[in-house]
Amino acid sequence: MKCAADNQRRTISVPPQWLAVTGVVFGLLFVVFQVYNPLALVDRTASPTHDLFADTGIYRGGAQLLLAGGDLYGHVFHGPDNQTLPFTYPPFAAVMFVPMAGVSIHTAALVTNTLSALIVWCVTAYLLTACGSVLPGQLTRAGARRWACVIWPFALTCDPVLVNLNYAQINIILLGMVMLDVCRTDDRRLLPRGILTGLAAAIKLTPLVFFLFFVLDRDKTGLLRAAATAVIATAIGWAAAPAQATNYFGSVMWNMDTRLPVASGSNGSVAGVLARAGLDHPGWWIAACAVVVLLTAWAVSRLLEAGSRPGAVIVCSFVALACSPVSWVHHFVWLLPLVVLLGASLRFGPATTGDTVAGWVAFVAAAIPLVVPAHRLIPGLPAPGGGYTTVDQLLGSIHVMAMAICVVAVITRPGILSPKATTGRSWTVTV
Repeated sequence: MKCAADNQRRTISVPPQWLAVTGVVFGLLFVVFQVYNPLALVDRTASPTHDLFADTGIYRGGAQLLLAGGDLYGHVFHGPDNQTLPFTYPPFAAVMFVPMAGVSIHTAALVTNTLSALIVWCVTAYLLTACGSVLPGQLTRAGARRWACVIWPFALTCDPVLVNLNYAQINIILLGMVMLDVCRTDDRRLLPRGILTGLAAAIKLTPLVFFLFFVLDRDKTGLLRAAATAVIATAIGWAAAPAQATNYFGSVMWNMDTRLPVASGSNGSVAGVLARAGLDHPGWWIAACAVVVLLTAWAVSRLLEAGSRPGAVIVCSFVALACSPVSWVHHFVWLLPLVVLLGASLRFGPATTGDTVAGWVAFVAAAIPLVVPAHRLIPGLPAPGGGYTTVDQLLGSIHVMAMAICVVAVITRPGILSPKATTGRSWTVTV
């Protein structure tokens, strides 16, 4: 174990105010320019009518269909590379998207992306603040916020976040809802723990995996609140569009693999890896998902025992990312807070040399998908009669491999995401 004096020497200097202000200015300019630049900055070959804000276009179109009494799940929208993309969200999501129906797609995208960008900053600042609070004297709350300002423009340009902003997706917003819900220590606020997670699960099914977090955390009250909120929100969606809800929960949600290109090179889930390898029999996917759930649950339990709720909820997201039939690159925004947390934990000083080695291995593994745009390097779908090369297979598997490495590292060395192993202090802060 490292001594207290050694930990005290590992201080982090606070960046000057001008550097923090510069980071904020660049971040804000990036968000505005990304929305109003017809080339979207992030994709020089983008078509202004198809690629830009494709997902906000789907949200907005779904809301308009709902208001017009149209068929939410029979209509298709134009997406990147002239793909036809369906509305795959529950009816309650269309209800939540109704405010988008009356504004232009640029206005809807600007609001969505601004909120997403702010959440990226807030999550970064929270993780740095939480880590700094464990080892007093190393990083103050004000210092953590300044560092978050410096990191912010770089975080906005990492691949999953970049694509998220390009399509004006809601994944970062859902991430923020879940992180705020489960990581705060004060449960006596306007929205008690569980409500935001339940709401997120009613908007998009994948946040249901965070119910596992409440189970492993032995938080029965939070679990019941999350379940009740999800049921009530789903009932609202059902009341708004009963026929569409019946179709969605009776058929659509069970056949996502037939509505989306599972074998696409952009699909980073286990199902995508198996499909590209020719192992598309359901048995392979079920077996792989069972292993993912068991190992991830083990890793989450280890982190909760070590006192790292933020680390536990981030790792819990791996179940959704790995086991969903389709996980596009913008779904992997959870890797960004993981890298921030790993980096902060490494800088503040892991408990042992073994933790340091495991932390660096996990850090590099998680950082690679943030900086390597694998989905741009391999074909979306192979030519008829062809297949994916070995290089394509490896590139398409980097997200699954990164998650696997991080899970194994956490199981063996939970201290890499929990400075509590060094100091014995609580690892959460009130937000």
